[in-house]
Amino acid sequence: MSNTLARSPIALNRTPDPPLRPAKYVFDGHDYLIYREQCNQLLKHPRGRAALMHGYHPWRLSVSVVPWELVYNGPTGWSLDPTEMIVVANHSSGMELIDDRLTEAEDCVLCGTYHCSTSESFYCFENNYLKVN
Repeated sequence: MSNTLARSPIALNRTPDPPLRPAKYVFDGHDYLIYREQCNQLLKHPRGRAALMHGYHPWRLSVSVVPWELVYNGPTGWSLDPTEMIVVANHSSGMELIDDRLTEAEDCVLCGTYHCSTSESFYCFENNYLKVN
């Protein structure tokens, strides 16, 4: 129940925005090492249990890093950021249950998302796109 939980631990380093790469950028091993380090930092935080419970790709990355005991211990706590939690309310009993959830930014880190420029400019006019050379 949400009223029995403490505030969740605050991450000192917030989840970074996806890196921006210029047009024709060539990815190399250094990019992969940065990606792995970001994943490990995210997964070693107590909220890493959300990745283990998520399944699919986040589970595959977290299963060797996040101890199963964290899942059994329950949620890390309530958060001021509603995107960090799953909230289920039972209106008849007034009970509110919460659990950890991956945020979109955390999911982007685990998926290795990059923003890559295409070196082409586009303008949007009410959903009609105009290519500018």
